[in-house]
Amino acid sequence: MITLYGPGPGRSMVSEPDTEDAKDLVRQAATHAARGEYPQALRCYELALLLDETQASNWFHYGNLQQRMGLAEDAADSYEFALRQDPRLYAARFCLAQLMVELGRPLIALSHFALVTVDKPGHLPAWRNLIELQRRMGELDAAAESARRALRHLPGEGELAALLDGIEREQAHPAS
Repeated sequence: MITLYGPGPGRSMVSEPDTEDAKDLVRQAATHAARGEYPQALRCYELALLLDETQASNWFHYGNLQQRMGLAEDAADSYEFALRQDPRLYAARFCLAQLMVELGRPLIALSHFALVTVDKPGHLPAWRNLIELQRRMGELDAAAESARRALRHLPGEGELAALLDGIEREQAHPAS
């Protein structure tokens, strides 16, 4: 635990907080979150990030908590910050993509889902969401191509095969 004392007779300054303090706060945040004590968990994450803002996973968990609390824009910022710290953190990218769909930003969502499929080609939910979003946006050729690529990475995946079949039927019989 850090105790800071101001300058004065008989007082000294304690050294800068270390990463162990941030880790302790993250553990406290997780405990609060598990108990449903979201405001306390949020405060612990905020303090931990003040001590050490370089941990992508902390930004990711902070974003998850913010999203759970209905703070969608803040959550998006936290996911983006996590990705600036570690662009390979595909879970943050996937959550950000889903959030962008909810926030009505489908083009941003598309790019993030596509990046997840590149980084983690076996990630079925990213493929499914990419394909469905392309389909909803009327990009049937792109959706079909994505489904075919997904099936190359996940051969025999029935859900992907069904998506591709539905897209091909739509392409053959476009709505008037």
